[in-house]
Amino acid sequence: MSAASTRSGDRHSPAWLRAVHPQRLLHLLPNRSDYRDLRRSWKSDILAGVTVGVVALPLALAFGISSGVGAAAGLITAVVAGLVAAIFGGSHV
Repeated sequence: MSAASTRSGDRHSPAWLRAVHPQRLLHLLPNRSDYRDLRRSWKSDILAGVTVGVVALPLALAFGISSGVGAAAGLITAVVAGLVAAIFGGSHV
């Protein structure tokens, strides 16, 4: 396979892959301006995180058990999803 055929602009690649350009994905990563109000809002951010955890963990355990993979898998999934949401931000509301 040549280097030219592995590019995302190749006419043989799927349309969704040609539409996803790395420059378009950069705006999804956090930047410094996302954290400018952190000194003022860290207490409410922690309270919001604890509240979401109280609601999400039992739900994640139930999803793990009901899907047949076990409670531990649901718990791990909830922790990983929580970390991803914390890093990439959530709602500004």
